[in-house]
Amino acid sequence: MRLLVRLDALLGRAEQGAMLLLMAAMTAITFLQVVARYLMHQPFFWTEELARFLFIWITMLGMAMGVRAGGHYGFDLLARAVPSGVQRGLAVVAGLVMAAVALVLTTGGWQEAMLARLQTASSLPLAMVWPYLALPVGGALSLVHLAALPFRREEAGPELPEAAGDVGAARGPGGRSGPSGPSEPAEPA
Repeated sequence: MRLLVRLDALLGRAEQGAMLLLMAAMTAITFLQVVARYLMHQPFFWTEELARFLFIWITMLGMAMGVRAGGHYGFDLLARAVPSGVQRGLAVVAGLVMAAVALVLTTGGWQEAMLARLQTASSLPLAMVWPYLALPVGGALSLVHLAALPFRREEAGPELPEAAGDVGAARGPGGRSGPSGPSEPAEPA
């Protein structure tokens, strides 16, 4: 299981690097489009489509990164009202539901990508398989992160916060969800 935890860490670092590159590319392409449209009055025809494809990849990698970090929202009102043994059971159910969704994204996304491999993007010489591959890649990465989570907890001990499918994840002081505990109302300006 150490191999799974190491793979999880390696994939996590690769996701961060890929996310950095994708976000920089999307920002640069969008800026280029704005400059071309409003300053040169000659917009590029391909930038909007490429930015959309990059956004799809950003979304799916972001989903996997959120699974690894335990950053997805959860509804924990019911979980806080039941005993801790039931909470653990609910956490297992939540993890299984997340795994089922990731599995559907992986298998269904692969099927869709294979159907789209013969299509070409409308404004780019790009096979549509590339944007569609974001679905199975994001789903598969999420499955790896979900599988590694219990073993990461064992290795990290109590300092690893509850995450990825745990009911009531990342509680701060006062029992409220969130990294900083209870949220205070904003001071009037």
